[in-house]
Amino acid sequence: SPIVDPPGLWQFQWTGEAILWIGLSGIAAFLVNFSGFLVMGNISALAHVLLGQFKTAIIMILAAIIFGSKYSTVQLLGAAGAVVAIMFYSQVTMQEKEVHKQQGSSSNNDVENQQQVLAVPLISKGKDDR
Repeated sequence: SPIVDPPGLWQFQWTGEAILWIGLSGIAAFLVNFSGFLVMGNISALAHVLLGQFKTAIIMILAAIIFGSKYSTVQLLGAAGAVVAIMFYSQVTMQEKEVHKQQGSSSNNDVENQQQVLAVPLISKGKDDR
């Protein structure tokens, strides 16, 4: 039946090379999902969404450069604009974090903790920026 055995599944040439590439693809998919899980535990929801958009824009731009993928000018400008905007967001959040660090500890820890969660940059200068 087509539900249990999609057409062509048993006709596929199951060579050692094919099994290797399918297995590597599965491992890569697992690692992508696992890294997303790890990232989500350490950054805010907004930063996670922006990171996903950044990744999509970079993939699109690199596909156009490396593989010659065809995108309209508007699509490429949108992707480039997204990259620039996310880099700007990261710069602003790093500056805000530096200002909070210079001001010292606040008397209201809940407000300070909330600001720290919102000000996690996507692009850091080093491991001390966390």
